[in-house]
Amino acid sequence: MLKLIFYIIWVANIILVVLKRKSKFLSALSFVLSFVVLAGNTYNLDYMTYYWSYTHQDFDTLDKGYQLLCRIFIKIGLDYQAMLMVLQSMMLIVLWLCIRSVTNNYNVFWALYFFAQQFIDVIQLRNYIATVFLMGSLFLLKNGKRWMSFLILIGAVGFHKSFALYIPFVLLYNNRRIKVQFNHIASVLILTFCIFYPLNAIAKINVFSVLLSALNVPERYSYYITGTRYGSVAFFFLYLINLYCINSVKENFWKNTDDAIGDVVLKINLYSAVVLPFLIVNTNVYRLYRNLNLMNFIFISAALGRSKKLTKRYYYEIGKILLMGMIWKVLFMTNPSVYVDVYTNNILL
Repeated sequence: MLKLIFYIIWVANIILVVLKRKSKFLSALSFVLSFVVLAGNTYNLDYMTYYWSYTHQDFDTLDKGYQLLCRIFIKIGLDYQAMLMVLQSMMLIVLWLCIRSVTNNYNVFWALYFFAQQFIDVIQLRNYIATVFLMGSLFLLKNGKRWMSFLILIGAVGFHKSFALYIPFVLLYNNRRIKVQFNHIASVLILTFCIFYPLNAIAKINVFSVLLSALNVPERYSYYITGTRYGSVAFFFLYLINLYCINSVKENFWKNTDDAIGDVVLKINLYSAVVLPFLIVNTNVYRLYRNLNLMNFIFISAALGRSKKLTKRYYYEIGKILLMGMIWKVLFMTNPSVYVDVYTNNILL
């Protein structure tokens, strides 16, 4: 039943996007559906790990922010599923407020979110919470509130340490003392990947192994730099496609506006190229730019909402963006259980 309802609402959103129509009713249904999927799920790849740590209050291996949040909910007397419902309500309220602050074009957001990101967020709970914090941080940054943005980002790090990688961006964005050309940095890093990849995949020279050997790093750390051969190419091109879509939408629909969201979104996507050379080590680093999906989808929704009428350019951009969403979905269809677990294990439906 959940799968059928999900596809009906998702496809309805896509149809409205193609027709350039908006529906408050469908937007409200999409919010409700997202809550049901996020809060009602009772089994996925990570569910039992979180469930066991919560019910046994064993948080030693988890980040401090998540530990504190769980202890508060336990003190209140909520079981794990009730905690999820309260937590996901909070996350969706923040998401709604962020979208509403820049556009009323909600249907584009849901059309993109339901491709794959919804399922990722169900499984990776701490990462999802941190992503919402990051989204809030970037909204504050676009409004010129750098230090408040920094503090919110520290909150994200409290739920997932990897989000510390975004701290330099927040500190350097539009910094009057330190001028940073993010497009130049991204170009260098893209070129670096193009050099390192053939060495690793074809010549079988692992640059990182050579570097660690030269630095006399203990051999036990070599586990983390074994190389990924051909798998990294898909995630490399996914980054390029994402960047191309964001830049294209910004150039065609986000000119002559005082709202800095377009500038922030483009520059943080450029900044996320810092992980590209490391794709040949471990493809999991692609999460640094996958974490930007919520912000990217909101910006795309706002930009397309500025289009006054149906044009060839609008359809061209919609085609590229929907293709991007499909690529995300295909990459995660390699593990069908991700979708099956979400569709078949839900306490609310």
